[in-house]
Amino acid sequence: MISQKQDASGNGMRLNPFTGEWIIYAPGRSNRPDEKNNGSKLTRPASTYETTCPFCSGNEHMLSAILMEIKGKDGKWQIRVVPNRYPAVMPSETGTRKIIALFRQLESSGNHEVISESPLHDRTIEMMSLKEAGLLIEAYHRRYRDLTKDRRNKTVILFRNHGKAAGRSLSHPHSQIITLGIIPKAIRMRQINSLSYRRKNGRCLLCDIIEFELRCKIRLIYENKRFVCFVPFTTEVSFEVWIVPKIHRVDYRDISDEEKPDFADSILKVLSIFKIKLNEPDYNYVIQGNTSYSGKEMQTLHWYLQIKPRMAIPAGFEMGSGMHINQSLPESDAALLKS
Repeated sequence: MISQKQDASGNGMRLNPFTGEWIIYAPGRSNRPDEKNNGSKLTRPASTYETTCPFCSGNEHMLSAILMEIKGKDGKWQIRVVPNRYPAVMPSETGTRKIIALFRQLESSGNHEVISESPLHDRTIEMMSLKEAGLLIEAYHRRYRDLTKDRRNKTVILFRNHGKAAGRSLSHPHSQIITLGIIPKAIRMRQINSLSYRRKNGRCLLCDIIEFELRCKIRLIYENKRFVCFVPFTTEVSFEVWIVPKIHRVDYRDISDEEKPDFADSILKVLSIFKIKLNEPDYNYVIQGNTSYSGKEMQTLHWYLQIKPRMAIPAGFEMGSGMHINQSLPESDAALLKS
């Protein structure tokens, strides 16, 4: 059990137990002239349909293929999964590795898919009903689960870019999935640190964090029966929020049908809070899963959804040190979001 005394606040640095990296907290820097804006208000699409948008219903001729659809009672598609027209990775049968002098090279191996979240061009997640958001969560789960069945996919990353500052290229609401034939270092380090905590304490790191946050409630934003939403003690950016299943689940493919509505409800709640309190900022969210796990020890890993608003631009110090400077304290962020 984590001691309540560990709940400290104030300037200084905090060590992120998942990344093993220190984070600097300097709330005074938020008073700088260029840091007055709490978010970048998006310009909404003018209509529910765009003739040049490949994701709008009726423009199927612009798609190379349709990988999956979830249809409504009227027989029309509600969620659609298609290949990305400009993929970051391509499927490969061989995954050939090469050594060139002192460098290593690996043939691109993976999938890159787009999840069109609605037939309507202007239908963002926070505008959805709980039922509509539930269909999106179902689509997430089906594609994530199916892609993990391919043993060549060592990592499955499901993410959403909202706004230009977050890397969004098309205004039609969509999420993406990329699979890789490797495990990126950041993911491997998160798993290694979680396993190290398990060996030392005999418990799941994220389960202990959930217990801690539910008990002290200082950074708690929202909870329902099966999920908890909070600003982590070691946020890397201002107003970062995690959505975590209360029941221990190793990977997103392990989510149950009973949990899906509560997961959808949690996402709707947090994004609605962002819209009201932060003036609808650009953000990225990603499902931090554990695609390649086996053995008893790996069962102690725990998946979660991480949402990072794009409130500030990383500068030279972050580039040179690899560290983050957060211009607000997690406790202050949580107080604003739940006020």
